[in-house]
Amino acid sequence: MPDTRVDNPLTLHVGREELIIRRRYETLSIINDFLIAIWFLVGSILFL
Repeated sequence: MPDTRVDNPLTLHVGREELIIRRRYETLSIINDFLIAIWFLVGSILFL
């Protein structure tokens, strides 16, 4: 039985540039980690 679940890529067009996001959850995870790092730095600075 073939696997019918296909992770369709998300294509974003910015001017003449094109950004293709293949694994959405992986991308969201990276963005989440980046935001956590920013909040950690902001909190550390405010703590001082």
